[in-house]
Amino acid sequence: MARWSTFVRNDSGIDINFAFTSTIELDDWRQAQVVINTEAPRKYAGSMSVKFLEEANTVRECFFLPSTALVREAEKTADAKAFISAAERKYAKVYKYGLEALGSEAELRDLGFDAVLDVLESCYCLFEMDEPDKEIKYQCTCPSFWHYYKCRHSLALSILKKGVQIPPIYNITAIGPKKTVGRPKNAVPGNALVVPAGVVNRNRL
Repeated sequence: MARWSTFVRNDSGIDINFAFTSTIELDDWRQAQVVINTEAPRKYAGSMSVKFLEEANTVRECFFLPSTALVREAEKTADAKAFISAAERKYAKVYKYGLEALGSEAELRDLGFDAVLDVLESCYCLFEMDEPDKEIKYQCTCPSFWHYYKCRHSLALSILKKGVQIPPIYNITAIGPKKTVGRPKNAVPGNALVVPAGVVNRNRL
């Protein structure tokens, strides 16, 4: 929470209202379940212990979730998992030490702005909150969390790791019957193509 307060006080110059508690709505549950059911996060997510110097060397277990762009790039390589693991380690160093982890000022200039931005946007880092909310148990580095005090990543991890229960009415696996290919079994021909008397069928003109 120390970093969250520092960010709002010092780094955020945008004239918007930041939330300090989370309000979970229907779309939040839906998006969290999409994250859970997507193969890429389950296949490539990693975790490691990170020591935070600004918190008196507090060691936290951090979970790293690759971005969609990183997964797409990785799956073009021969070993996608190794590619993503290397990206997660690089991101963790930057998250812990800052941009100095990528090199000196001269090396950063040679690397270029886009390359540095790619590293910063390659992953999301989540760790357990000191003062968790009812449903949100993890803090995330994505912009949505900083703004709304919630995001699909934090809610998904709270469901998976902390046993947060999805309300039955919001469980996407229980919404609606299973769809099948083709016309419904009891469907009968309709009169959608019949032109009433006195009406000109302009499709034939």
